[in-house]
Amino acid sequence: MKSCSFLLLVVGVALCLTGANPAKEDQAKKDREQMQGTWKTVGGESGGQELPEDDLKQLNMKITFKGDRYTFEMTGNQEEGKVKLQADKKPKTIDFVIESGVDKGKTQLGIYEMEDGKFKLCVAKAGETERPTEFKTKEGSPNISIVMKKAE
Repeated sequence: MKSCSFLLLVVGVALCLTGANPAKEDQAKKDREQMQGTWKTVGGESGGQELPEDDLKQLNMKITFKGDRYTFEMTGNQEEGKVKLQADKKPKTIDFVIESGVDKGKTQLGIYEMEDGKFKLCVAKAGETERPTEFKTKEGSPNISIVMKKAE
């Protein structure tokens, strides 16, 4: 019986040391499941200014998630890659690992929030190393903050 208790102790310590946390992984999995499908931009801001509704319609920004992959489209431009989520951070973080398009080979760092059927996202310019910390932008900032709803 002692060897079984010791084995459980060793496994428990190993899990702690490797950082495995089922609750954190479950939240990221839940968020990933909620993200699946196509989302269209319904609001946002850049440089501290709200994006006008006409501009949003003209840009026609949308993002589609399928598993851990994404496709982003905007006025004829398309980008694809992988998505990495960290749901245990405050705010939650999202990384877009860009595999095709103008910014191929770069990573775009961002934060996200999902609530009331909306997907809020604030991202830095692709390749930047500083992640946004809030869902607002400031004058002169290259960050963009957008609010999306599922496409019908």
